[in-house]
Amino acid sequence: MEADTAPPPDLFVKLGVLDSEKLKRCIEFQDTFQKQGLHLSLAHVILNLGMAKPDQVARVIAHGQTAALRCPKCSRRFTVPEFAANRRYKCEPCMAYLEIIVDESLLHPPAPAAQSPTPTPGSPLSAPTPAGKMLVPSPPTPAAAKKDPFEGRSFGGKYKIIRRLAKGGMGAVYLAERFHDGSKVAVKILTEEFSKMPGIQGRFKREASATGRLEHPNIVATVEMAKEDNYTYIVMEYVDGGSLVDALVREKKLPPVRTVEIMSDILAGLHHAHQHGVIHRDIKPANVLLTSAGRAKVIDFGLAKDAEAQTILTLSGNVVGTPAYMAPEQARGEGSGPGADLYSCGILTFLLLTGRKPFEGKSLVDTLNKQINDPLPSIRDVSPEVPQALEDVVKKMCAKEPKKRHESPEHAVAALRKAVGLQAETKVRSAPSTAGPTPAAVSDGPEPNVWPAVTGILAAGALVWYALWWVMNR
Repeated sequence: MEADTAPPPDLFVKLGVLDSEKLKRCIEFQDTFQKQGLHLSLAHVILNLGMAKPDQVARVIAHGQTAALRCPKCSRRFTVPEFAANRRYKCEPCMAYLEIIVDESLLHPPAPAAQSPTPTPGSPLSAPTPAGKMLVPSPPTPAAAKKDPFEGRSFGGKYKIIRRLAKGGMGAVYLAERFHDGSKVAVKILTEEFSKMPGIQGRFKREASATGRLEHPNIVATVEMAKEDNYTYIVMEYVDGGSLVDALVREKKLPPVRTVEIMSDILAGLHHAHQHGVIHRDIKPANVLLTSAGRAKVIDFGLAKDAEAQTILTLSGNVVGTPAYMAPEQARGEGSGPGADLYSCGILTFLLLTGRKPFEGKSLVDTLNKQINDPLPSIRDVSPEVPQALEDVVKKMCAKEPKKRHESPEHAVAALRKAVGLQAETKVRSAPSTAGPTPAAVSDGPEPNVWPAVTGILAAGALVWYALWWVMNR
């Protein structure tokens, strides 16, 4: 995409793809990249930071332009002039909503001479119609989508890339197969462009280093990190249930008990990390994966900090973390201890219970100020079904002062579970289980003291042996 075809930045906000805070962050990153000699369009920055999906960005770019759409059922293609991104178009024969065709140039940084695709001369055009109206399809054309360059490729002579799972952060994540046993793994590949940036590559290496020394069922395991043909990659455990973002998109918000079960898993993983001197510093829905059984696993320790380190690692001089989930001490630039992860978990719990974030400002600075100064809104005003006891626990997790939060993730787990009537645990679960909570044993009274009986039996046995010895030696 050339600069003259790029949409105005505020269009991403007007069409609901980004909020003002995320847009500002993307523009800041774009400026940082340009200073380091990497000239990326705002659309590419948004995609590489994982702020939006390719089809969302493609719709914004095509807004008011001629767009190519495709029917997901019959694969017919349509050419729509003056495309309106806030409208939906249907295929008349199939009654299915059409999908925008994402140009391959959007998925990869552009070459200097790259040009935006133009409509094929003579191709039939269909007038745009509001949602509910039908489009008469043009004759089907052969699919021209290009294959992902990594699909089918092997890495390290050990893994074969099958397909791309997601694109975000500083690279793409692929499903791969291990040659020697056929098992599935996830391979996160840092793009060649970002590999040239020491700060970002350092974050990628920190992610592998942090998770490499953490072995816990609620932390996505790292198999290895390596480099091949200018591409740095991490091989990780494959989790088949999607992210917590996907669950929120489907369900909007979660019931209290389900929320507590998920947060118990997340806090269990963080408790283990803290015991090994690692603080995550970026807990948010995108960094939590769910297994097919619904258990949660923490990922992306790219911002992780060793608790014994003397310096705080930052990216391009900015405060690290995600503002909407950032602890007040992080927002003030004072550093982050284990309590910062606990605060982020409290914000995440609020989101799961209500379907909304408690602190969102008009800008990044506004959001950080809210994290520092504003009290936590009431959960029950939005979700009255949430027990008061559970809201009280979340308020403690989100205390502005770290010393007023729970002593550890382990204590937070016990408080959360007690608030919804689940069995209180004296230890954070060491392994996930698909079974429900085990009921506590019921006792009708004090346990009997068996030691006098045991002592008597032993004494009697000794007397019998002495008597036998005396008889045999007379």
